[in-house]
Amino acid sequence: MQPNRLQNALRALQRAITEAQEALEEAKSEPDPLATHIFVSRRHIRNMPDTKSGKRSDMAIRFSWILPASLVFGEVWANGAD
Repeated sequence: MQPNRLQNALRALQRAITEAQEALEEAKSEPDPLATHIFVSRRHIRNMPDTKSGKRSDMAIRFSWILPASLVFGEVWANGAD
């Protein structure tokens, strides 16, 4: 193997590692809106006073699906795809 080829491969690997580390830092710095909604609504539903039948929490769970669905599938729905 030629030394230049090995050095070029090492430089490319270092650039790839740096790029991956930057992407990881960027991902850590941006909060995930879906995860945030799930944790907040879970806490809200758990602390909600409920009826004997559990209808109040059932309705809250059903209605809380609208926001995460729009967060996850919003781009698909906005583009008109089914």
